[in-house]
Amino acid sequence: MLSPEDAERSVREALRMGYRLVDTANAYVNERAVGRGMKESGVPREEVFLSTKLWPSEYENEKAVDQTLEHLGTDYVDACGIIGLNQESPINTGFERFGPFSLTRKAG
Repeated sequence: MLSPEDAERSVREALRMGYRLVDTANAYVNERAVGRGMKESGVPREEVFLSTKLWPSEYENEKAVDQTLEHLGTDYVDACGIIGLNQESPINTGFERFGPFSLTRKAG
């Protein structure tokens, strides 16, 4: 696993070199570093496609979405993966709780 400093530097330099897709997840424990790297790159947020993922351990956390956005230092993500869904997943009975991810730029 990358240190926070290495994650921040990697994101910053990749964006400066022309990359425009950044992928992270709350389970990677690097969202804050990713957000700092994006900001420090100087690349406008709207030019970066930012994806993240929520792990099953977060399905019961009503603040998971807000915490992810805060950690990333952004008010939206472009895509969010909900990992490990199956018939027994608690999220299947309360998906509307994750409505704040309507803050994603495009549904699909």
